[in-house]
Amino acid sequence: MTLAMDSAEDDAILLARARIGLWAVLVAIAAFTVADVKLAEQALHATRFVRLAQFALIGTASLMLRIRMRRELRVAAIVGFVSGLYLTSAIAGSLRGGFVTQPITDLAIAYATATTLPWGPWPQLASVVVAMLAIVLDVVLVRGTLADVSPHMAAGIGVAFLVSVYIAQQLDHYRRERDRAEAAVRRNEQRFRALIERGSDVITIVGPDGVIRYDSPSITRLSGHASDARCGHDAAAFVHPDGVRDPWFQDY
Repeated sequence: MTLAMDSAEDDAILLARARIGLWAVLVAIAAFTVADVKLAEQALHATRFVRLAQFALIGTASLMLRIRMRRELRVAAIVGFVSGLYLTSAIAGSLRGGFVTQPITDLAIAYATATTLPWGPWPQLASVVVAMLAIVLDVVLVRGTLADVSPHMAAGIGVAFLVSVYIAQQLDHYRRERDRAEAAVRRNEQRFRALIERGSDVITIVGPDGVIRYDSPSITRLSGHASDARCGHDAAAFVHPDGVRDPWFQDY
């Protein structure tokens, strides 16, 4: 039961953050579409089709987020959407005749998914592999070869993408540890509640002001009072006068 609740909570968080990310991508693609106006007419005409494909991708992803499905399928759908962004961005870059901004854009997306989506290292790795292939595709389409690419730049970009995978792994580890700690607290609370509610002794919790906050259900069996009948009343009203004058009670 606890695992089912945790899974449902994880899926709700994934959905909420994916929707926010989808809106951010929509705004970014709209801004890129406006910026495309400065392109030459031939390149502008070709780029429009890529932007239409990206808007269609966003629309499809929006519909997928509305459909109820298993978390694994939802994660796969989001990986497909992010991978589609990488590939279409590479095509758009090649149509503009440039690839310099492609790694920057892709790294921004990679770190955004790593830090916001609670999906762990493997979906992150799958998406960044597509990102690196998309960058290679962009360079090949623009230059026709990879021979003049700086090895240091290529290594730096690769390391940066792998760091995003490490970040996703660490955040997933932290989230799992937090979930285990919260589950342990819930189990202890359930045991404590069961001990109090099913015990034969009456357990009363009194606040610092001397007002009764809680009576265990066993008070009904022993005194006939409902368990909430004394809550909100001064505890001294239910103690024998001799007991009220007791130094222990007064110190308390």
